[in-house]
Amino acid sequence: MKKEEKKLIMVNNFSFKNCCISCFFVALLGCNNNTKRSMDIKKDSITEKGSTNTSNPKMDFDFYLNNKNVSELAKNYYLGKFKPADNSETEQLLSLSLTPDSILRSFYVWCLNDIISNADGALMEYVGEPARKYIEEFPIEFLSNLDNHQINKIDWKTAINYSGYYSTEQSENPNIVLANFIRAIRKKCTNCSNHQMERLIQFAQECFSGNG
Repeated sequence: MKKEEKKLIMVNNFSFKNCCISCFFVALLGCNNNTKRSMDIKKDSITEKGSTNTSNPKMDFDFYLNNKNVSELAKNYYLGKFKPADNSETEQLLSLSLTPDSILRSFYVWCLNDIISNADGALMEYVGEPARKYIEEFPIEFLSNLDNHQINKIDWKTAINYSGYYSTEQSENPNIVLANFIRAIRKKCTNCSNHQMERLIQFAQECFSGNG
């Protein structure tokens, strides 16, 4: 083999090796970038608060956390610094959903819904009444929250059935509670359409019938 041919072969081999090495590093860099993007997405998906609450992507929680007019109790619940229990503070937190301020009420209803969705044991004794009162006071808003998935329909029905009665005496007679519930809705919802009223009455009936 001629000297020039050997030299050409060596040059080609060297170029091939360099090409392979370059491709390896390009592929490695691409994997690292994909891994970083995956980690970033995963990080963005994690709720950065101490409790196990599920954030609502439609709500600007920073607005409420930075708003001086928002109850510190509600803020602490969102941040996981307050855990609902059998006490007066829990009752106070749940009652905030009845505030006349519609802007602040959105955050308080979020708190109420989240507590209802995670309630068990003694806490179930607390959640039914404020849920029922919220529907009676803001029936159209309640329907809107249902349609926008701001409220867990099944959990609310369970809560109202369990502890949504008006007095201890009525707890053993759901028919009386249902009649009073529907009467209160009709009285408040004077501007409801027929369809809205039908939906509200159906919901009230489902609270005490066990139907989905």
